[in-house]
Amino acid sequence: MSYTPQITATIPLGTVVNIVCYSGYSLSGNSIATCTSSGWSPSSVGSCVQQGTSNPTGTTCPAMPVPSFSVLSYSQFGPGPYNTGTTVMLQCDTNYVAVIGGATSATCQSNGLWYPSTLATCQRALKEVIGAACLAGIAPVLGATMTYSNGQALGPYPSATLATATCQAGYVPNGIMTSSCTNGVWTPASLGICELTGNELDGTTCGRLGDPLSGTLVYSALGLGPYPSGTSATVLCNIGTTLSGSPSALCTNGVWNPLPGTCVAAILKRPPVKGVPKGVETEQSVTPANDVPKEAKNETNVVRKDLVLSGEKCPPPIAPAFGEITYSGFSSKGTFDDGTTAALKCNLGYKPTGPSFSTCRKGSFRPIIGKCSNGSENGLPGVCVPLSPPKNARIVYIQSGSSLDFEDGTTGLLYCEEGYAVTGIATLQCKNGQWEPQSGFGMCDTI
Repeated sequence: MSYTPQITATIPLGTVVNIVCYSGYSLSGNSIATCTSSGWSPSSVGSCVQQGTSNPTGTTCPAMPVPSFSVLSYSQFGPGPYNTGTTVMLQCDTNYVAVIGGATSATCQSNGLWYPSTLATCQRALKEVIGAACLAGIAPVLGATMTYSNGQALGPYPSATLATATCQAGYVPNGIMTSSCTNGVWTPASLGICELTGNELDGTTCGRLGDPLSGTLVYSALGLGPYPSGTSATVLCNIGTTLSGSPSALCTNGVWNPLPGTCVAAILKRPPVKGVPKGVETEQSVTPANDVPKEAKNETNVVRKDLVLSGEKCPPPIAPAFGEITYSGFSSKGTFDDGTTAALKCNLGYKPTGPSFSTCRKGSFRPIIGKCSNGSENGLPGVCVPLSPPKNARIVYIQSGSSLDFEDGTTGLLYCEEGYAVTGIATLQCKNGQWEPQSGFGMCDTI
């Protein structure tokens, strides 16, 4: 190898010469040579050829196999094949080094072969990158698969290890999903989340959710899904269990929000002694809901003298799709005091069909709250909103169709717990999207 102007100085072993072409020129041949005890390796380097000229030999080289624990980078962009003069560089992963004596670069020759024909392998470094290891993995992400760049499922993880959360089917990532171990600490300290999407269709409908353990989900729309925006999914817990978390979820732009709660074991208690609770006067004032009409307020401002409150609390009625329910009082542990008024308020463009007001009487709201309709349901089978069972009771439904969505013809049967018997109506039927009779179920009284 010669230089212009000539260099007379002695070049130390290990010196590397790198060819860098001027703008408008590209390298053809070897770009790097190393000074060894037997001379330069390789013995010659390439030359700079003006860009825009075609491959002089017309031959190309295929992509080289990638050694383990490394990546390859080529001077020519793309997956290959590569023109004569293209160079490939070997870069070992963190905490790995190239085996001594192995080549870390190769050049595509005019005969269509790489020189040298193979690259070095990468082996574990004797001394790792300075920095403490992370003793444990980063907090896992719900609905995601966790992977670590060192291939290990358990710690400790060396410094520079990457932790990646990949969302599973039915979930989409939200936030940073990769963290790096730096001096014994994961940076960032926590990853993003995987949000449940359901089976989206055009980004507006939601897929059917899995039923909670010891409970079922009831949908305000017919069918097995997907469901349009505005559909509600309500949790109905089996007997002996109680709701923990949100009682319902609403489909909005293809996403259920919030996620429905779960059903946990509960101990049923006997009802309290009936009679007028302490401190209740016959002229007790009840504050009506804000949207109650004036004439309705006049009727509910004062409890009638002939009405004796039982003192039993009522579970809230389930709000229909496209509507919400407001109350004249505050709830206590998810129930409302006897005498509380519930008012149905429909979304813009929807009107109530059926009763708009209901009052807590002897453990349940009566009459049954109606639904919200915009008139587009004509010609479609009616669907009733699930019922809230009275205290110490459960409701069994006999579906009229295969959709399990309380369509017209569905019958609701009231069953009392052991030691209690039904007083009043024990059977309701869904007709034209409303439960009949509208007065609702009776009560479960002590035998």
